[in-house]
Amino acid sequence: MDEIASPHDTFFRESFSRREIALDFLRWHLPAELLAEIDLDTLDIGKDSYVASDLRTAYSDLVYRVQHRDGPLSVYLLFEHKSRPEHWTLLQLLRYITAEGDQHRKQHP
Repeated sequence: MDEIASPHDTFFRESFSRREIALDFLRWHLPAELLAEIDLDTLDIGKDSYVASDLRTAYSDLVYRVQHRDGPLSVYLLFEHKSRPEHWTLLQLLRYITAEGDQHRKQHP
């Protein structure tokens, strides 16, 4: 039998890439105030990964997009398995935000 290199990450990614599991998680874990502001019916998984190619064996991400209840504002929800706290997570998130901004700029010059 083949051994899975990172079973926790694989389980996480396989589970949370299913829309219904992500929806259930968000309904249970997001604050009511935030849930009132977003339209979970518009939840859509992003096709892109913002993990640098040299880090793909160590990191994976799942980015979902959801619309604000009043219009076209998109909210991005990052799902990522962390097996332990990491000091530089905020810098990692900043890279994701920058990559998303660059992609949007290319698509809407």
